[in-house]
Amino acid sequence: MNAPHFPADEIPGLLGNVVRERASSPKDAGIAGGIANGVASLVTQGVAQVKGHDGQVHNLSSATKVKAATGSGKSYHYVPLIAPIEDAILACQKQFPKHEVQLFSDSTVPAMGKPLSESPMAGWFTDEAGFALQSMKPAHYPLVVSYMDGRLIQRNRVAESGKANRPFFTILHLLQDTVADDITQRHGKVSQGCGFDARTRLVVVPSEWVGQEDITSMVDPDSSSQQQYATRIGELLNVTTANMESGMQNLPVHEFVPEAKRELLTMQRGCQSSQQDPLYASCADFLAKYPTHVIKLAASWHVFENQTGGISREYVERAGQVIEHHLNCWLYERSHHQRERREVADARVLYQYVVQMFGRRAIPYRELRSLAINVGLGSSVRRDNALSVLCENGYAAIDGRGLVKFFPDTRWLERVLNQPALGLYR
Repeated sequence: MNAPHFPADEIPGLLGNVVRERASSPKDAGIAGGIANGVASLVTQGVAQVKGHDGQVHNLSSATKVKAATGSGKSYHYVPLIAPIEDAILACQKQFPKHEVQLFSDSTVPAMGKPLSESPMAGWFTDEAGFALQSMKPAHYPLVVSYMDGRLIQRNRVAESGKANRPFFTILHLLQDTVADDITQRHGKVSQGCGFDARTRLVVVPSEWVGQEDITSMVDPDSSSQQQYATRIGELLNVTTANMESGMQNLPVHEFVPEAKRELLTMQRGCQSSQQDPLYASCADFLAKYPTHVIKLAASWHVFENQTGGISREYVERAGQVIEHHLNCWLYERSHHQRERREVADARVLYQYVVQMFGRRAIPYRELRSLAINVGLGSSVRRDNALSVLCENGYAAIDGRGLVKFFPDTRWLERVLNQPALGLYR
């Protein structure tokens, strides 16, 4: 499965124009599109809410993770697309000094609790999310999920005021692919199990896309779209800060037009059916949240673009295309990790069988092929992939005579698989 291309053409209006000005290649479309939709969530979450086709009211916050290879240009898009938010926050501080939208970057999860209890409108935005995520402990993931869901934050320590707030919390994380893979190895089961992944829109920018951009197509920072984008962000954050001043009471609740509701219902039924499909087994958690993602994304566009009336079917269909992209990214990501883990597991079995069971330190490649069959590696692809894993990580080597040499150190295999290297044969 190849990494899916971000559907930049589906983002409507001004926001779409800003993304398309930057989408000179698949990698740029993915990075800019992920950032822009995250920005839309942040600047609209304090302006309005949305009622879904099932009658449930949602805030417009979201979580986006852009996993991109080194040299992909994350900061090239992140800095100018986030700068208007920073400028608007500074301007609002002068007008409403007691109420401000908070923008966390390198904060740890525990450090966010007190600020959120005092001022609940926040974004966790960073183009180098590795540090913050690597510092997270398993217990932090459910806490972040509670922030994302807007659950009540109560501070009851003696030294604090005992305030309680429901947070409006949007996440936008950009991080390098190798760092993301390391975090998945350590915390993947926790982040998936507590619902963090299901609430996260994933964008994947693989290394093979780097260098495909049109270097003659540079973004004009003073273009009409960029200026309108900055102006609109300022307007929305002004409304947000004014709403915070009044205690976030009586936020307008947008609803969908009847045909959009029918489209959402059809979408929900399709997701329920797909959850039973083995093809989507690894992403059943995201499928369960799929309609909610569409509802929130369509509503954030509706507010950002200053649309009147009910949210249109067109916006629902467009949002559905974008969320389908995120689903495909999760499918790509999890199939990639499952494939990698199988290769490592095969490498471990091969190493154990040859070295630890038979005490061999060197073996002709021809003989290795026969031994591999005995441990279920009859496929030449699986056998050679397992051997490649061992060679790439310094646990085996092949000399010019076709002799495979093994080195007696299994610490890497133990760390990757999180179990003792002799476990299979005890």
